[in-house]
Amino acid sequence: MRSDFSLPPAASKKIDFLLKQYPVTVKVVKKRKTKHGDFRRLSTGEVVITLNRQENPYRFLITFLHELAHHKAFSTYGQKIMPHGKEWRQCFRQLSLPFLTESIFPQPLLNRFAQHLKHPKASSDIDPSCNFAPNEISFLNSTQCHPAGVIPKDGCKRLSATQLV
Repeated sequence: MRSDFSLPPAASKKIDFLLKQYPVTVKVVKKRKTKHGDFRRLSTGEVVITLNRQENPYRFLITFLHELAHHKAFSTYGQKIMPHGKEWRQCFRQLSLPFLTESIFPQPLLNRFAQHLKHPKASSDIDPSCNFAPNEISFLNSTQCHPAGVIPKDGCKRLSATQLV
């Protein structure tokens, strides 16, 4: 088990399903100032997604879905599409819809993420409907966002090391 990333507990089975459907290597890297994650197809054909270490499991999940949407869009429509064009937006919505539940996202963030998916931007940082202010991140890590006000002892369920490098 890795301890430098986490996901909302109810998201892990859906993530497992996506990782089986879209085989990728996911690497968790130290936090970068200019991006939360990226997607690359190596010359060997291997698909690599890097994600910043995140204390916030919701940002980690949204970033993973964003980057996986690049893989799905390029695999489906070819390499000549715009990175954040209509094809990517469609794939991002399709991948994200199963996660739009109160069992995964707390209500305030669920509404904001749903709003973001209507017209997703290249980065959730530039979309006011999905940008998290520091006090909102504190809220998301508080007891208010967990069922019955209980935070699991380890915070959130982690992906297994077999799924992530």
